[in-house]
Amino acid sequence: MRTGLTKKEKVTELYTDESIDYIGIVTHNSRLKNALLGMAEEHPELCKIVDDFGNGGYEFEVKKGCLTFRTMKPIDKAERKRRSAYAKQNPHLPNLEYK
Repeated sequence: MRTGLTKKEKVTELYTDESIDYIGIVTHNSRLKNALLGMAEEHPELCKIVDDFGNGGYEFEVKKGCLTFRTMKPIDKAERKRRSAYAKQNPHLPNLEYK
């Protein structure tokens, strides 16, 4: 989608503090945006669309406890290739860590 914004202007911002019970999210990231749009549709009591900027960006409010962050250690190309082959051979398995 052409938005007229540069990649540097397409930001994702998260904001919150201890006095409010939600996390504010402003994003242009398609993957995050689609996940939050789906959540807002299925669970409007937990996630709501605050603003549609019309340039591909949205602002959401998500109830605290409904958003998680996951950190991952970097993996090398050989391990990435091994995991990809495993996932292709086992498409019915959930996305879990395996060894």
